[in-house]
Amino acid sequence: MNPLIPLFVVIPLAGAFLVMIAGRFSRQLNKYLASVVLLLLALLSLYSIMFREESLSLYKVGGWEPVNRIPIGIYMVMDGFTVIVL
Repeated sequence: MNPLIPLFVVIPLAGAFLVMIAGRFSRQLNKYLASVVLLLLALLSLYSIMFREESLSLYKVGGWEPVNRIPIGIYMVMDGFTVIVL
């Protein structure tokens, strides 16, 4: 399981929350915070492209195992096309 896959969901959600909170206090701060979030996602994407061990990475949300080869739960999958799109 690749523990970096959920970060592609968590970072934008946390960034959106922080931009809304920071926008209440300063108009300029939210511009910089959005740029930092974009930079983090770009670096994470580059890291995923450069240091991919296998052709398919999988993260099982909740750690549930398949039953009779049927996936139960939420599976986050990262393959070559997903990395390029990210």
